[in-house]
Amino acid sequence: IWAAVSTWVPVVDLAAWHQETYDRQLSYAHDLEACCGGKPGSSAEIDAEYRRRSVSNWLHNAAYIPVDINTGINDGHTGSVPVSHALNAYNLLAAATDRLSAGDILAIQENAAIPGSLGRPVENPDFGEKKSLFYRRSRNVQLTVFEGGHEIIFPALFSRIEAQYRAK
Repeated sequence: IWAAVSTWVPVVDLAAWHQETYDRQLSYAHDLEACCGGKPGSSAEIDAEYRRRSVSNWLHNAAYIPVDINTGINDGHTGSVPVSHALNAYNLLAAATDRLSAGDILAIQENAAIPGSLGRPVENPDFGEKKSLFYRRSRNVQLTVFEGGHEIIFPALFSRIEAQYRAK
């Protein structure tokens, strides 16, 4: 039983990540093949294994607890997990009216920038010099896109954990 979750630069869809890491010639594609029995699309059994191991297949179970999703805007450019994974995780838990559009997700991922249509950066001192570039909350899920890459901003993490502890 979980009281809350805070995740930083998560991998959400292993089949998608396989393709992304394969395209970028990162070793993770081979690691995934070893874990899941081969490349996605090779067989129904292998595809089922990728789905079974993907957060996207299970995330709906966390809809009733606070979920804090954080990602660096540059992840996927300088890091190994494209920012789109965190954005898609948010969409899986958010109300339909609060979800990010496929176009906005693609723009964020490709340009490593928040489209002006999504608003201005949100001040959050817990992110320090990294700066919070985008924040959205819906139901029990909150998403922060920060200036950075594949990393954890520990003051922000600890602040959110403390907030959950105090809330109980």
